[in-house]
Amino acid sequence: MTYGSKSYVSSFSGTSASKRIGIYGSVDRDSGKDHRLLIASGSETTYLSLRGIRVQTASDKPALEVNAPADIELVGDNRLKGSYSGSTTSPAVQVKSGGSLIWQNCTDGNGRLYADGGAIGANASPAIQVEASATMAVSGATLVARHGNGKAADAIEGGTQKILAGSVDALYKDGARPVNKSNNEVYKVSVTTGLTPDQPYTCTYKDCNPSPFMAMPDAAGKIYCWQPEQELSAEKTKVVLTHPVSFEKTEIEVVQVEQNDDNVAPIVLRMTDADVKRQSFGNLRDASTQWRQVRREPSTPIRCNC
Repeated sequence: MTYGSKSYVSSFSGTSASKRIGIYGSVDRDSGKDHRLLIASGSETTYLSLRGIRVQTASDKPALEVNAPADIELVGDNRLKGSYSGSTTSPAVQVKSGGSLIWQNCTDGNGRLYADGGAIGANASPAIQVEASATMAVSGATLVARHGNGKAADAIEGGTQKILAGSVDALYKDGARPVNKSNNEVYKVSVTTGLTPDQPYTCTYKDCNPSPFMAMPDAAGKIYCWQPEQELSAEKTKVVLTHPVSFEKTEIEVVQVEQNDDNVAPIVLRMTDADVKRQSFGNLRDASTQWRQVRREPSTPIRCNC
C-alpha cells in the first residue's frame, strides 16, 4: 500500500488484525499534494488502522482506493473527502473491481468515519463507490456518509454491500441494497436512544454480527441500525445498549421494519398525509420538523396518530 509518495511493504506489519499499519495525519486539498491511501492489487489482505486522519486529495482521485482485500479499523474521528479536477469529481472511498473492504471499530468503540463525496459546481460524486464485482462490509463500525451534494441519499453506491453490524448513517443507491450475515436485505432504522452523544456503548440487535459491538450515538442521540423487514404483527425485537462502565442497560423496542429507510424506534408518533403516505417518528422534535415542512404546503392535510 502507499500513503502519498511513501510505500509500505512489510512481512510484519499490516499482515493481520493484531499487526495493523497505523495511519495518522491530516492532508487538505490546499496542500497541493496527492497524499491519498492506495491499496494496490493483490490476493493478501491489508490490515490498516485509521487514527484520526483527515484526507482530501489535490486531484480527482479518491482519498482511499482499494484494489485488493482490506480490513480497516477506525480509531477516533476520521474524515475522508472526495475531490475534483476541472469538472470531474471523485468519491471519498472507491473499491475497485476485485477489491473488498471491511470496516471495523476499535476495541474501546470510539472509532468513526465521516465520508463525503467530491463536488464542483453542479457535478458531485457519492461518498463511497464500489464497483460491480467488488464488496464492502460494515462489521461493527460507525459510518456517516454524504453524497457530494450534501445529502444522505445515494451516498453509497454499487457493488455487493453488507451491514453485518454497526451504526450506518447513510443511504444506498438503488441496486445496492445491503444484506446481513443471513443474506437478508436490511433497511435503515433510526434509533433514538436518549443516551449521551459520542459515548461508546456496547450494542446488540437481532442478527447483528459481531454481537455485541460498540456504537456511539450522534449529536441527536441516535444510532442507525439496519435490520430485515419485520411485520407489525411479528414478534417485536429490541436494540439493547449497555454503558461499558456502569453497565446500565437501555432497551429500545423495534415495533416494525418496513421495506424503506424511514423506519424509527421507538415509534412515538405517526403522521399520514392525504396521499396515505405514513411516516413514523422516534421523537417529537423530528415530528415537529416534518409538521412545519408540511404546513408550507396548505393543500396537503395530515392526520396525526398519537
